[in-house]
Amino acid sequence: MNQKYLDIFILSLKHYFREYDHAEPEIGVPFVKKGDDIFLEMTACISISGEYRGAVYVTLSKNMIKEIAKMVLGGNLLEDIDLVDMAGEFTNIITGNARENLGSGFHISVPLVISGSIQNIHLPRLNQPVYVIPFSWKNENAYLFVGLDTL
Repeated sequence: MNQKYLDIFILSLKHYFREYDHAEPEIGVPFVKKGDDIFLEMTACISISGEYRGAVYVTLSKNMIKEIAKMVLGGNLLEDIDLVDMAGEFTNIITGNARENLGSGFHISVPLVISGSIQNIHLPRLNQPVYVIPFSWKNENAYLFVGLDTL
């Protein structure tokens, strides 16, 4: 994986927020993941297959996903299940938008969403190196993890 792939996912993140909020998230400096995974209150994972192998996952706070859900769905009466669905949909759209640049050989799975305290959970093994793209929006931090190999 190289800078081209990171740029595709960064553009996908920016596009998502511009589409709904007309403002981009603040993107931090991407880095190579070392050590343990970072898990916030909600994490959604998508496996990648086809001409690529790996996974993409986003971990974010419940407050951030609430704000995203309000922005996309409207209203304030959101149940926890709505937030779980929104976390999966958010990750699906970010990954799906990246697919537009990576081609039809970039196959994505249905998102797996984990909500709440995470202990001893192992997401699909990401191919090395795994890149972490930190981002923030409305004073909430989140992380996009990308681990891809091409066949």
